[in-house]
Amino acid sequence: STAQVSLNPAWSTLASCPLFVGIEGKSGRVLVKQIAGMIARRIVCSVRQGDELAAGQRIGLIRFGSRVDVWLPAGTQVRVKKGDKVQGGVTVIGAQKV
Repeated sequence: STAQVSLNPAWSTLASCPLFVGIEGKSGRVLVKQIAGMIARRIVCSVRQGDELAAGQRIGLIRFGSRVDVWLPAGTQVRVKKGDKVQGGVTVIGAQKV
């Protein structure tokens, strides 16, 4: 399955500014907020507005104590809990109920 990308303005990739990536697919909308840590202070976004994404595709890179917040569509079955270690492109964080 594929999804469409929407991004906030490019200035948000500057130091200490969060980057929001909106992803819209057939199962709903997902919002991803990438927040650079105190050491890294840099977010690398590898997708652009209008890009098509495949399930599990990486959308960017942040390092050293950075964090990512994810908002999932209502009704999503969450498969991770607070404190779990997740790996981009590998860990399934949620699934739509069928």
